[in-house]
Amino acid sequence: MERSRSGGVRSVGLRIRWRRSRGGAWALIACLAFAALMGGACEVNVTPPAEAVLAGTWLLTGEQISTFIDKTLVFNGSGRLTQITTRSTNLFGSEQRVVERDLNLNPVVNGSNVRIVLTGDLVFEGTFNDGLTEAVGKLQTETTWFNTTIITDQGPGKIVKQ
Repeated sequence: MERSRSGGVRSVGLRIRWRRSRGGAWALIACLAFAALMGGACEVNVTPPAEAVLAGTWLLTGEQISTFIDKTLVFNGSGRLTQITTRSTNLFGSEQRVVERDLNLNPVVNGSNVRIVLTGDLVFEGTFNDGLTEAVGKLQTETTWFNTTIITDQGPGKIVKQ
């Protein structure tokens, strides 16, 4: 504790002295520059993933499937499936819509091939056209029990960019 000339307390605590170390500052600058150049160390994508071609809204239809009329699929900018709106008819014949939000499903795009696993074990596998505005393929359900996966063909299907 230090006392001022007038007898009061001027400060309480420890005195901290800062040393000027240029070596530490240069090491910090070099580390930050290296991290910025490497980018991948911070998992920063410089190029968008292949799935980014799906960004936006797509309409999924199936010719032989009876559980729904169509599904509207919404993908974010990196191609993750974030929302599904299913349009179907109920037992009384009236149309109903079910919206599933806050999804984080990862489709797979490999060249011109696409595989989208939806909720409820429904899977779409297809091939994009040259303009990347439509993919034609098949629908199937994949149900896994213990170590066994049962795949049921649901007929042809297609997704069209809206």
